[in-house]
Amino acid sequence: MTFFAAWKLDTLGALGAMTEISAIKVVAPNVLQQVCDEAIQIHGGAGVSHDFPFTGFFSIARCIRIADGPDAVHRGLIARLELLKYPNVPPEPRGGKIMNESINRQSQTSSRNRTTALR
Repeated sequence: MTFFAAWKLDTLGALGAMTEISAIKVVAPNVLQQVCDEAIQIHGGAGVSHDFPFTGFFSIARCIRIADGPDAVHRGLIARLELLKYPNVPPEPRGGKIMNESINRQSQTSSRNRTTALR
């Protein structure tokens, strides 16, 4: 994944590789944190002691996840870039079709209840 992002960056430039760059910014720190967590698990109680550097590695890994922007920001950018590939698809209202139908039903029910209460 990193090599593909680097290749795309070299061939298409930063704008052409934006999705892959954002994906790497999400995946690489998460993998680092998972590896550090597994190292702590494998070493048991010693993994959290000062005999091994795993707790320091884990805290650095967690900081790296935040340093270049939270994962949610990068995931949102990836989603927007992917949706731009499909210009003919009309955008769904916030919450999607099912959520909006549910809201409409609730508002109709509550307006009926208000009308009944006023009688």
